[in-house]
Amino acid sequence: IHSMPGQIKDAKISRLEKIAAEEGLFRLKKNKSRGTLTSRTIAAIYPFAELIASANAITPPGSAFSLEIKILTQKGRWSRWYRMGRFSSDGGESVSGQEDRFAAVDVDILKLKNPAVAFRYRVTLEKSKTNEGPTLRLIAVSYTAPASSGSYRFDEPFMGGPVELNVAPRSQMIESPEVARDICSPTSVAMTLEFLGAQVATLNAAQDIQDRESQLFGNWFLNTAYAGSHGFESFTARLNSLGALERFIRSSHPVVISLAFDQGEISGAPLNKTRGHLLVVTGFDVHGNVMVNDPAAPDASSVKRAYNREQFAHAWLGRKNGLSYIIRPRFPQEMLILTPMASLRQTPDAPRPKDASRDACEESQLIAGERARALKAKGDWIAVEALEQERWNESQDWHFYPGWIHSQELAPAAFWPFPDLVVTQKSALSRRAPIKKIESLEPVAYSMGTQWSSLETPPEFSKLKPARQNNQLILLPSFEPGFMSREATQKIPQPSPPSPEKARRAIVHCARQFLDEPYFWGGRSGVARNKPCGIDCSGLVSLSHRCAGIQVPRNSKDQFLRSNRLNRSDVKSGDLIFLSYPGEPQKITHVLIYTGNGRAIEANGDANMVREVSLEERLGTSWTQIDSGSVVNNRSVYFGSFLP
Repeated sequence: IHSMPGQIKDAKISRLEKIAAEEGLFRLKKNKSRGTLTSRTIAAIYPFAELIASANAITPPGSAFSLEIKILTQKGRWSRWYRMGRFSSDGGESVSGQEDRFAAVDVDILKLKNPAVAFRYRVTLEKSKTNEGPTLRLIAVSYTAPASSGSYRFDEPFMGGPVELNVAPRSQMIESPEVARDICSPTSVAMTLEFLGAQVATLNAAQDIQDRESQLFGNWFLNTAYAGSHGFESFTARLNSLGALERFIRSSHPVVISLAFDQGEISGAPLNKTRGHLLVVTGFDVHGNVMVNDPAAPDASSVKRAYNREQFAHAWLGRKNGLSYIIRPRFPQEMLILTPMASLRQTPDAPRPKDASRDACEESQLIAGERARALKAKGDWIAVEALEQERWNESQDWHFYPGWIHSQELAPAAFWPFPDLVVTQKSALSRRAPIKKIESLEPVAYSMGTQWSSLETPPEFSKLKPARQNNQLILLPSFEPGFMSREATQKIPQPSPPSPEKARRAIVHCARQFLDEPYFWGGRSGVARNKPCGIDCSGLVSLSHRCAGIQVPRNSKDQFLRSNRLNRSDVKSGDLIFLSYPGEPQKITHVLIYTGNGRAIEANGDANMVREVSLEERLGTSWTQIDSGSVVNNRSVYFGSFLP
């Protein structure tokens, strides 16, 4: 899903003007009638046999946009451009007759004759001379492996607890008899738009969605383009499991899905059988069965139904490969960090001091792949909550760390998988995996603590030179395959560290890699825009604990609140030493990592560096004479740990 400017920074732009992220991606220049955005080559994470594409734009009267795709085969041959659809202010159409030796376009699906390994997209914006041009908001591509047809996962457990979204029911069967049986898709889209606050009549939606070429109402490109024209993000996706569907529902996003079933395969359905039928998933009951608004019901009072979980999975995942329309507001939305490091700023677009150990507006830093909830946009800045950095706030409860991140550093996180690897070097290089005829990209350094999902290594990579064989395949934030050295990462222990001893060694080993690096207020990364990187005391604790598979709060006072209290005699290597104002543990000001033998590592602002020191020298009294709450050098000392 490309909806943020950093995702398309390498695209080729012609006759379009960049706009603030608050508005979208690009707008057609005022004095131009036509302009294009052409993506760079995008590598797939596995060979694919089918592709579905979506795009969103705001289309004032007299304007339109279209989307094209070209693919790169496993043999390194490029296809021509295939036209996936065109949408305008008064409707849209597919393009028939597109078939060659590489692929064929079946209305809205690109079906390949041999698997491909990469693709490019091209969006064209157009308008008549006297009208305002369209505003491009989003491009999305979903591709499917050759072996996916008929295979699906049904082993993902129900998260538990019933949930149902209040989507007002609509029946397609009460509409005009000429179209009533054909408009399940626009009826489902109209129901979802109403839930999101956009009132549209079912027949008006059907009229604007109907494909003027095929006369179908179920063209996936046109349905999502129509929903996107109302200002929402809308795209076609193939979800891989009921768990993925459930996560959207629990995020308050109803999902339009496609079912196919034979007679008797869906108990309680208003249709006996169908080769393709669209409805809205609204929730799950206490047993995990699927709550739906089925527009094929004879009237609105019977639209709400519950379908057996296993029967639904077979009809949706097994028969339709999880086909779904995702329609959601731009904000709030879960995003991930696209770049190696992103600054979490107190205010948007605040100036940065040069060569300083403190930036008053630097709240924290997030590293690649970390999640943030985007709340709103202001110009090119996005107000977020850092979902992997907790803090205890003034209202006396736990919240996620708030701030502003530049839009160039964010990407949608809807399909970002749970990680299984973590970078344990201060920084480690990654490069995009080599595939024939894909332009090379410069290697990128990622910080300690960056978490990745590993990918299966395809057979063709086993033929690479020995130096490359020492690499492992990972999923990059661009949702492309990348290489990183096996020596730079470790498996994330699940569900908890394998042993306290191993975790303690990992914490100290990772912290020591920062020795002699400068101190920087708010620093929490092994990489930076300007060398050297710089880190603060609690940032050092945060990153070193991530290496051991332990998530801790961002600030030292919050780390103290979350930690297990210790006496000095119980402190071991990898535990924490907290300093506060005398007798006020609620006002923690500093944290050190104990390394054993009366020594500790700290990122010290006064010394302007990360250092390992003798605690007797640091605190001015014998280490063995200190206990929890002792006051030394006008500071109280406390001990804590995140390990048993």
